[in-house]
Amino acid sequence: MKKSIIVLICLLGLIIFVILKKPIEQYSSNNQENIPDYSFDNIVLTQFNDQNMEITISSKKADIFKEKEMIFLDDVSGNIKILEKKVLTFIAKTSQCSLNHSNLILNKSELTYFKTTHPLKFNSNYLNWNLNEKSFIGKSNILITQNNIKILGDYFEFNMKKNKLLIKKGAEIHVEIN
Repeated sequence: MKKSIIVLICLLGLIIFVILKKPIEQYSSNNQENIPDYSFDNIVLTQFNDQNMEITISSKKADIFKEKEMIFLDDVSGNIKILEKKVLTFIAKTSQCSLNHSNLILNKSELTYFKTTHPLKFNSNYLNWNLNEKSFIGKSNILITQNNIKILGDYFEFNMKKNKLLIKKGAEIHVEIN
């Protein structure tokens, strides 16, 4: 009799413990917003348009969020070709791309523009690239180099259509003379 009472008490204790114990991970709508609708590893995205321009973006990982209308990319590289001639190459640690707009944001990026006499290189912590306007804005810790010229600053705008570079906010220019 004593054994059955002890067993009954242990079972009741176990049942109460299971009922009162919270699950380790509860899924709620707050947690769901960080789960992508689609996730891909090692992808290549290519876009062609009627202006004979080809854009290719490669990434080790891509997460697509339909509701946010965004693609988040890790370890990104890519290039733009016009009439099959390479115009621009880039690499970035991470990137965000709007599904409905033509903006590509590159974080901790290196970009090389080839349509000048000598390649023009841009390094920036943040680069917002408008593909329709063919222009980009760099912010935070920028470095622009071409041959023996180095430009340091916090903000720049570059328009590929006009080959125009605008530098603002504390720019320094260093020229190496041989």
